[in-house]
Amino acid sequence: KKKGKLTGKTFVITGTLDSMSRDEAKEKIKALGGKISESVSKQTAYVVVGSEPGSKYDKAQSLGVEILNEKSFLSMIFSKSNFLSLYSTKKVTLQKILKKMLTSWVELM
Repeated sequence: KKKGKLTGKTFVITGTLDSMSRDEAKEKIKALGGKISESVSKQTAYVVVGSEPGSKYDKAQSLGVEILNEKSFLSMIFSKSNFLSLYSTKKVTLQKILKKMLTSWVELM
């Protein structure tokens, strides 16, 4: 099992994300040790909500599951320690890392 900052946390994604595809978001969560579920339950740690969310958003609210908008989700996965975890396992040039950091920070503003 992969260990990371999100180990033991289950995420559900609903709606359309502006900054990345849902598959990319799922890859980043998994890279940090998190799990993905397609349905919301009491075991769900976070529901990431993009534009036009579906019934998963309503279910998360009714169960009291923590809801993250896209900006909060990006802040979580691109925090300094998580950012290093995401890219330390891949052979990525410094130029690509800096470009991604700048892109991520601009999106957060």
